[in-house]
Amino acid sequence: MAPDARWKKHFVAQRVFGESPLFTDVDGDGLPDVITGKRRWAHGPTGDAEPNGTPYISAFLLRRAADKSVSYVPRRLDDQGGIGTQLVTADINAESLPKLKDPLMALRKASKQVSDVVSAQTALATGEVDIVVGGGEWLTAVLAADNPNLDWTIPKQGGLRWAQSIGVVAGSTQPDLALEFVKYIVSPEGQARLATASCYWGMPANAKAGDALSAEAKAVLRWDQQPDFLTRAQLYPIPDAATDTAMQDMWTEMLNQ
Repeated sequence: MAPDARWKKHFVAQRVFGESPLFTDVDGDGLPDVITGKRRWAHGPTGDAEPNGTPYISAFLLRRAADKSVSYVPRRLDDQGGIGTQLVTADINAESLPKLKDPLMALRKASKQVSDVVSAQTALATGEVDIVVGGGEWLTAVLAADNPNLDWTIPKQGGLRWAQSIGVVAGSTQPDLALEFVKYIVSPEGQARLATASCYWGMPANAKAGDALSAEAKAVLRWDQQPDFLTRAQLYPIPDAATDTAMQDMWTEMLNQ
């Protein structure tokens, strides 16, 4: 039997640029809809037909008529964020990491430099660069007094949430005193002081720290926008040994290109 004799083709769309589709119920009617889309440089600067085309997320909503016929209704959901690697940072491992290689290498080619904190701050302060990818309040806050137009944000596509921990090590000679120090560090006052430390600023984890911060400090930290930012932030991955090695190898390759 010829392939087309058994299955009849029903085109959802004649032409769609994008990644492999996902199936989920977008509009809550219990039917699986199709989601697809594209982002800029999904496969590098020359790997796609339109590498610099407008990023988008589109849905094709499944509809079933009374006569049991099926159709899909196209809907453009977003024309800013795009869709691409579909990889949550918590799911990064040695097997999934290669999906990030092409975007990383493309980003490196488009960048003036890859810097540490001090070099990045210097480049911003001198005007050598205008944008730092992967920066945040910890990078721009100490420059705000001299450059009030310098700001930071989390894009619609999301960003990484940098988290640190503190504890009392086993065998501490003064565990009670160490515990009191930990309590102070995570207290509203301690968090507020850390948030505006002279070395670099950082958003406090204790929401009550806002009571101890000035209005000016809150403005620099974008305090009122944190709930929205948190919805778009993913925790930094905790790699196992194999993933850590693979990440370092990819980073070294990127630096050497």
